[in-house]
This record gives sequence, C-alpha cells and structure tokens, in this order.
Amino acid sequence: MFVFSVYGLFASLATTWLNQWKYGLLFFLVFWLVRSIGETLYFFLEQFIEPKHYPHYIDEHFWLIRRIFGNISYQQCLIIMQVMFQVIAMSSIVGIIALLFAWNQF
Repeated sequence: MFVFSVYGLFASLATTWLNQWKYGLLFFLVFWLVRSIGETLYFFLEQFIEPKHYPHYIDEHFWLIRRIFGNISYQQCLIIMQVMFQVIAMSSIVGIIALLFAWNQF
C-alpha cells in the first residue's frame, strides 16, 4: 500500500505542477497497465502451483465470483481473474495509444 500511495502522490504532484490533466490520465493508465500485467501473470501461475496453503490458496476470496457464476471450481475462478486482468491490461493499452494520438488536441 505504501508503494501505491507514493506513486499516487507523485502522479498527483506531477499533474498539479504541470497543470495538465492528460499527464494524470497517463499516470493512471500506465499504473493499471503494469498492475494488470502483474496480476495476469500471478493468476496464470497460481493455476499450476502445488502448495495449497496461504498465501497460495486463496479460495475463500472468490465468493463474489461464485455468486455471479455459480458453483465453479477454484481453477475456474483463477482463469476468470486472469481474463479480467487481461481485459484491464488491453483497455489500458488502448487508452494509452488513444491518449498519445490525441495528445496535442488537449
């Protein structure tokens, strides 16, 4: 949490100092790109790990996913989380590209 707070503080100060919201949006999109790539890799690797103890076995955290999708397996929950973070990564990439193409219009 400390690292996220420092990054958020830096991004806010830089955006305020530069007085342009497009830098804030760029910081936001880059943060989510890096975070979602890391989370995608994490949930991909969790599917193949053998230890079934904390912090590797996080089955109790998937209650909301099971409420939405029904009684699905732990493996399926990991795949859903992996795909969700892949979508966030791709959305961040598209947002960054769109922002950079329209950079001079703002």
